[in-house]
Amino acid sequence: MIGSEIMKLFYKKIHGKMYKKKINYKKKIRLNFFDKFLIFFKFSFR
Repeated sequence: MIGSEIMKLFYKKIHGKMYKKKINYKKKIRLNFFDKFLIFFKFSFR
């Protein structure tokens, strides 16, 4: 259960980054440290 909730937060963040810019499927989308910290923060205070 916990893993699926964390992955859901990661997918939301990645899709948000994809749709802010033009979608380029060949380029990797990376999350920076701040994005990862926000995901951890949201998960720990749910």
